[in-house]
Amino acid sequence: MTRPLFNKSLEDLTDMVTRNFGNAAELDLVRRELAHRNTDGARRLLGGVEQRIATLRDAEPKPAKPNSAPPAPRHPQMRQWTDQAVAKLRA
Repeated sequence: MTRPLFNKSLEDLTDMVTRNFGNAAELDLVRRELAHRNTDGARRLLGGVEQRIATLRDAEPKPAKPNSAPPAPRHPQMRQWTDQAVAKLRA
């Protein structure tokens, strides 16, 4: 696996985190680099980045549950009104 941020300093990585505070994909890139580092500063930043990623992922909209209830029956005259409106548009 390559490390595109290998040459970045801790200060550079911190700036990246600040600039991309709302972007989980960019933060994950920084997180993967920080996981290879052992300094106290890198570990602290890693913890903050992981928390921020978790917060962003929790805030993502959840997929809607499929509606298990059948659709409500339509008013019987609705089809007639629709047909009449289409006929007027065609005329």
